[in-house]
Amino acid sequence: MDEQIISTTYSSDEKKKPSFLTKILDYCLALKISVIVCYVLLITMSCSQKYNVKTTGTIDAPINFKDVILELEKIVDEDELRAGAHLKLSELYFNCTNPNKNYTRALDELEKYIKLKPENSNTYEIQNLLAILRELRDREDKLRQLQRKMDQLLLLEIQLEDKRKKIKEQ
Repeated sequence: MDEQIISTTYSSDEKKKPSFLTKILDYCLALKISVIVCYVLLITMSCSQKYNVKTTGTIDAPINFKDVILELEKIVDEDELRAGAHLKLSELYFNCTNPNKNYTRALDELEKYIKLKPENSNTYEIQNLLAILRELRDREDKLRQLQRKMDQLLLLEIQLEDKRKKIKEQ
């Protein structure tokens, strides 16, 4: 039965259709491209004057993000109701000059800010940023799921190849 499957799957007479793995890889490529586009949009927004975190001067001046983030996290730990600190943390996590961006933490901090200051959250800037950060999170989750599926498919492909070799040897 395995020989029939193998011979029908790899018949040279038939026109080869894209395999399931090829379709998954194409989908992953499209997903990666859309994630990159979202990153570019987020970076563009974070570099605008409205979202630029100016704690030590112009954008050319280096900001020690680690220290500033630690300082703001201490403030938030002491007083969870400091909405401004949550907003600043969110801005720091996705800032275009931050070498260790963390979009998930940026989303978490922005959502905390919105819970504390719902009256300030109904602006286009906040809602657009929230939508982009959520989209990035969702796409990263999908990308991780697809990566796991691809790993499983590759393992199955290796197993099938081993079976084909064994059949050929017989």
